[in-house]
Amino acid sequence: MSTALPLPSAALASSSSHVLISTGSSLHAIPLAAGSSSSTVAASEGQNQPHVASLIRQIASSPDGSHVATVSDDKVLRVYSIEPLQLLSSRPLSKRASHISFAGPTDILVTDKVGDVYRYPLEPRTSAKPRPTATELASDPSKNPDADLMLGHVSLITQHLITPDGKRIITADRDEHIRISRYPRADVVDKFLFGSNGFISALHIPQSRPDVLITAGGENSMRFWDWRNGKSLGSLGIWEAVLPYRKVRSTMRRTRKPKKAPAEEYGGEEGFYAAPEGWMLPSGQGVCVKKIDSVQTGAETVVVFYSEGRVMSASLCK
Repeated sequence: MSTALPLPSAALASSSSHVLISTGSSLHAIPLAAGSSSSTVAASEGQNQPHVASLIRQIASSPDGSHVATVSDDKVLRVYSIEPLQLLSSRPLSKRASHISFAGPTDILVTDKVGDVYRYPLEPRTSAKPRPTATELASDPSKNPDADLMLGHVSLITQHLITPDGKRIITADRDEHIRISRYPRADVVDKFLFGSNGFISALHIPQSRPDVLITAGGENSMRFWDWRNGKSLGSLGIWEAVLPYRKVRSTMRRTRKPKKAPAEEYGGEEGFYAAPEGWMLPSGQGVCVKKIDSVQTGAETVVVFYSEGRVMSASLCK
């Protein structure tokens, strides 16, 4: 499978029949079957509006591989059919989304950057009632006519995850919190997982170990949990594997007026790990694990994680 894309990819997902990739404001469906041709659709295609380039940030495929949902910088949830690839519906979001996934074949979970998780039906709802204003929705998220408010954090939620049994939803935020709630009664909190020393931005439960939750984010290790009992199973350091391959410098913050501009001092190998006089690096060396996945190779489960544009792996268990 080889397909030339017009722009670098921003998000990726897969179904049983296609690989789904976003580049800019376009969605590409690349079939896995040899000899089949790929399809492309623009985010605003099929709508009565001029095309506005809005970067697609998140993609999710339905369990049966028939639909794909996307969210983009214009704060719109769009649903497409995959065969053929075409836009079916679009709904406005109150805030920008940080994560999206399917919860079964007919529900879409969207986490926004304010700290709320909503459940949207696959097909848009129709209502004769006047739509609440943006101010009303901001003050009371439960008034969203397009979706059901599932839960909220007081901090930015970075990712959510439905457990393999479908009875729990796990949410993580920027303030080191990992929360396990009932699903769909997400207002009932089962437990919290404490012990992380940095923000959490990635959650994963391997198919081979449905009792193990793997988390990572801005700290120097991946952590492993028995999510059912709320117990820590240990951690695995990742900086030794990640830092030597980092190619993007961290964003610095000025502490006082420097004698020289940072460009004059902030260079070489040490520049990735030490800030010049008058500047400071963020905690965690600017490392952020964005996604965790796993693959089964024989009797071994290999964990794959993505950080700073690099793909790394580690053996989990046999």
